Amino acid sequence: MEAMLNRIGVRQFTLAGELEPGFPLGIATLSDGRKSTLGMKAGGFGDDDTLLRAADLLCSRSERAI
Repeated sequence: MEAMLNRIGVRQFTLAGELEPGFPLGIATLSDGRKSTLGMKAGGFGDDDTLLRAADLLCSRSERAI
C-alpha cells in the first residue's frame, strides 16, 4: 500500500474511521496540496458486497458535501 500511495503522490494520510471492520477510510494529502478521500481494503476482510457498500457510502457522503 505504501508503494501505491507514494506512486500517486500521497504525502500524508490521516485516518478518519472505518467503512467496515478492517477497511480504513482516510484523507490523503497529495504532493500538490490537494486532498482526496481514500478507503484501503485488505484482501481478507469483508464479504462479496463489501466494496459495493463502501462505494455507496462514499457516494452518499460526497452528495451530502455538495
